[in-house]
Amino acid sequence: MASLQWMVRSLTFAIATAIVSTGAEARPTGVTSDGRNWDAARVEHNCKTDAVSDLHATLVVHAKYQNGFKLKLKRGYYRDDPNFRSRIQNTPPGLLLAKITDRLRRLSSSAETGALIYDVSTDGFACIWLIGQGGILTKARTELGQRPPSALLRAELHVDRRSVRLASRASEPPPDPRGIAVVGRINPQALSDVAAMLLPSVVQTKITEARLERLLILPVADFALVPFAALSIDRGLFGDHVATVLLPELDALLESGERSFAFSPHDVLIVGNPTMEGRVRRKGSVVQTCPRDTGFCFGAIPGASREASSVAELFNADPMIESTARVQAVRTQITRRRTGITLLWFATHGIADAVNPMDESFLALGGGVLKGAEIKRFFLPQHPLVVMSACQTGMGKVFQGGVFGLARAWYHAGAGQVLATLWSVDDAATARLMTRFARHLRTMKAAELALREAIRETPPGDRDDPALWSGFTIIGNPTALRGSN
Repeated sequence: MASLQWMVRSLTFAIATAIVSTGAEARPTGVTSDGRNWDAARVEHNCKTDAVSDLHATLVVHAKYQNGFKLKLKRGYYRDDPNFRSRIQNTPPGLLLAKITDRLRRLSSSAETGALIYDVSTDGFACIWLIGQGGILTKARTELGQRPPSALLRAELHVDRRSVRLASRASEPPPDPRGIAVVGRINPQALSDVAAMLLPSVVQTKITEARLERLLILPVADFALVPFAALSIDRGLFGDHVATVLLPELDALLESGERSFAFSPHDVLIVGNPTMEGRVRRKGSVVQTCPRDTGFCFGAIPGASREASSVAELFNADPMIESTARVQAVRTQITRRRTGITLLWFATHGIADAVNPMDESFLALGGGVLKGAEIKRFFLPQHPLVVMSACQTGMGKVFQGGVFGLARAWYHAGAGQVLATLWSVDDAATARLMTRFARHLRTMKAAELALREAIRETPPGDRDDPALWSGFTIIGNPTALRGSN
């Protein structure tokens, strides 16, 4: 891997997900030492893949996860309510499967769509169900190993080491202006190993045979932090062949057409590279601004300005860039235009906190920040696409039922889809990728397909380093493509 200057769109990871200076890896918050059980409630069931009734049991578990996250968003805590009973508990397994296949049929008029459903078991196995229009295509049970799959890939892509070298809490010295030293070659075997856990060969074969172009992924635990696009499969890289949508809850899979996301760029708000205010510190050529009350210092991200300008030109919008991208002005725009806004685009710094994801995770703006706790209270009735082209925006606290952070806050506020990132991203490479994404979005009207095309077009220099492009993911409801109900 060539040495490169990582000008990241955030300059630190939350303490709970950082890599210590010795290079030793820290587990994501909530993952126990055996790497198999996650936060909030321990995995207390053994998932099976023997019959349709086992799929039904897995979906009942997902319904409990969904209820837990709704409680946390409303009340601030996550727990397994022993009195909770989902409506699907009394739904016959065959009828529930028919509901899923009908949903996939409605979504497949322009792109063949399947569903990939995950569960985890106390004995350290993942249960995997691949469903198509005709029913269950295949199922598998794979051993997860001693390390969570996302942690394994983060280590092999070196994203944590790069970010820590650029860590810049206000109490720490500025990063080395010479950039990141070469940290070692990416191990392609790790990409294959994680694919064997989450996309075993029997699943890959059926995806190919069914000619699936899009997969709706219902994840558990840290699976939503896995860069599926970078996984090595028989045909090459997964992201070159299949577009993915990470479903934040079971209802995104089960609900009918009215829950599908439909993008229309008629009311667009674009925010880029806000001018930071606060104490300025310098070391050599590195200049950073340390806003009050954040505990962080931020460097220049000129790529974010270029990105916002290019996207605004594509969608014929007036962007809020640099000095105009102030937090109060952005709040006002979102509030005033909430009944019409269909695209919110942030090209800025982002911070994820794995301990307190709503109160401490944020998007940085001029004069302040947008925290998850504020974002979740917005009301977005047009269900817009929210693009968080910033660091760590898909990260957060890992629960047994998935990840809780900024992306879920926007979804709770009404976003139909959220584009988010799985680690700290490079400024220049992000600007290139997101500009390609916006160009395809304008013509395809489907964020998940537009992201796949943007990844396919990644130039060789960036292509060689999956950390530059595979950490971008679509979370939310699947796009209702042309001709679907």
